[in-house]
Amino acid sequence: MSFAFVSDIRQTQFGRDGLAVIGDSNNYLHVAFDRANASGPKLTFSGKGNFDMPGCICAGSVDRNGQKNGYWGVRPWKAERLQAGKYKITHGIGHIDYYVTANIVSSAFMGSVIVMEKTATYVVLGTGGVDGVLYDNTFDFQICGRN
Repeated sequence: MSFAFVSDIRQTQFGRDGLAVIGDSNNYLHVAFDRANASGPKLTFSGKGNFDMPGCICAGSVDRNGQKNGYWGVRPWKAERLQAGKYKITHGIGHIDYYVTANIVSSAFMGSVIVMEKTATYVVLGTGGVDGVLYDNTFDFQICGRN
C-alpha cells in the first residue's frame, strides 16, 4: 500500500494490507501489515500530527537500592533511591495527564506503593508496610496517559 500527499486534499484510502487517513503532509495516519518481516506479518503504524492515543508511557522494575531493572515504554526514565522506602522516577513526560500504578515485588512483605509527588518531569513513590512506615522494597511500576 502506498499513498501520496496532494495539497489541501483530505482523504481516506483503503488498500489490500491497510489504510491511510490523510489530512495534509503534516497530519496523516498509515496503518498496514508489513509482510516482509522475517518473523511473519507485523502490524505497522506511522503518522504525523497530534494524536490522542493514551497508553503506556514507561514501565519497569526498580530494586530496593533504586537501580533500574527490566524496563520498556516510549519514554526513557531513570530511578534513584532518595531515602529508605522513597524512590524518584525521572521521566520527562512534560505534563501531569498520567497515572501511576505500582506493586511491591515480594513473597514475604505485605505492603503497598504510594504516589507521594507527581510532576511533569518525575514522580516520587513510597514503598511502605501495613504499619505506615516506609521500607526499601523492589517494585514494578507503569505510567500510562497522554503520549
